[in-house]
Amino acid sequence: MSSPLDPTQQKEGDVIMGVRIRGLRGQLIAALVATSTVVVAAPALAEGSFNSTVSGVRVGFESRSWADRNVDGAATRARITACSVGGVGIGIFRERFGPDALIARGSTCDAYVSGGRVASGNYHFTVERIGGSNLNGNVRVEY
Repeated sequence: MSSPLDPTQQKEGDVIMGVRIRGLRGQLIAALVATSTVVVAAPALAEGSFNSTVSGVRVGFESRSWADRNVDGAATRARITACSVGGVGIGIFRERFGPDALIARGSTCDAYVSGGRVASGNYHFTVERIGGSNLNGNVRVEY
């Protein structure tokens, strides 16, 4: 199956993306416009992310650390899905000498807890509350 943007399949008078094609030069310009539009419309991606699982977790559990270099402006956020308990409260912390700085606190179990755009640094989340005994679930962190 050929693409409507394939210059070999276009003919004089075709309309591509609102532009009437006139000769080889017109075909080339229409193809460049279509390609440029796709590139410009591509969404921004987060700097990084990871997935993990937790099993038998209790209050006080700290996740692995991640480095957010703040090169993209995306929010730092975490969530736990498929929770084995009624609710989970987590805090997102920036690691530093002395006590870590709390960036955000919230409830999760299929909802993100977001710290928004953060300064460059190392971060982790800590489980602060569990609506049950031990937590099992899937973790998603985006930064």
